[in-house]
Amino acid sequence: MNQSEIKSIAIMRTSALGDIIWTLPMLNRIRKAMPNTKIYYITSNTFAPLLEGIEDVELIKIDKPKKLKDYFKLQRIFEPYHFDILLCAQANFRINFIYPFIKAKKKIGFDSKRGRDLQKFFIDESIPFKKEHSVEAFLGFSDQLGIVSSEIEFNLPIQKVTVGNLPLGDYVVIHPKASSLQRTWSTKRYIEVTNLIKEKYDIPIVLTGIPSDKDICHEIENESNAHIINLCGKTSLNELKNVFLSAKLVIAPDSGPAHMAAALNTPVVGLYTAVPPEYTGPYGQIHNCINAYPKALEHYFHKTIEDVPWRFRIKEDDMMDLITVNEVFEKLSSILNK
Repeated sequence: MNQSEIKSIAIMRTSALGDIIWTLPMLNRIRKAMPNTKIYYITSNTFAPLLEGIEDVELIKIDKPKKLKDYFKLQRIFEPYHFDILLCAQANFRINFIYPFIKAKKKIGFDSKRGRDLQKFFIDESIPFKKEHSVEAFLGFSDQLGIVSSEIEFNLPIQKVTVGNLPLGDYVVIHPKASSLQRTWSTKRYIEVTNLIKEKYDIPIVLTGIPSDKDICHEIENESNAHIINLCGKTSLNELKNVFLSAKLVIAPDSGPAHMAAALNTPVVGLYTAVPPEYTGPYGQIHNCINAYPKALEHYFHKTIEDVPWRFRIKEDDMMDLITVNEVFEKLSSILNK
């Protein structure tokens, strides 16, 4: 199908925060190259606010199915639509079984390595496999449509709002928790870093997180000597964008908010042990990451990167302890001193 014949394209990605952000350069390439094509983005009600405000893109908001009857509800939602192209940019059992309920002349998904949970049986063609960052993996979908460009544009939509208790001057953000405890740096070390920031720079530190992160944020707030503004559980997605946009830098483990900050061109000190930041780090800011992945491979498996499969994940309970306070402080100092 030639580009001129494509009148409508739908992109499917319901989660998670970082993955949806990674799809934006692909979405923007399609928007630029095919201005006369109607573009839809199918996403969850949870993350739809992240995308609201993107020009010329219609959001189709759904709840991720949990029971069989939920799929029939989705069938009714998709009944009015018939797309020329469906980009199946998510691959897991629950999502793969949504694809048959979506009418499209062609459904494009991942290659066999990345198209998990039998996605190949739900698509018509796949993008080729490459060892690349996740942003570039999603750009494989626009490549498949014949769109060639070297531009990487996130253009994350922002609605300017005032966030309560946010300092007017310079501040550093710490988003301390990843989605798993294994990928979360120790609270004690976060506290040590905040004290060093207080001692050398004496600027406020803003803590962010979802409501379930409150324990770790409260402990940092209570034990630190620094000026702490605890916004954990108090910001919407749009408010979080505004917090990151005005920050001097963000310190975070492998997490969606790290990618949000990077998409807003805010410096991110990423803390990485489970996977190499070259694959899932804040895009364009791999040089700012603390990469303890090679050290972890040697420590736990006596192996090097060349000895393990692509994107081999480390899942040891104490692996984040391989990242030292000095490493993090030296990295953030190099950014603040600029």
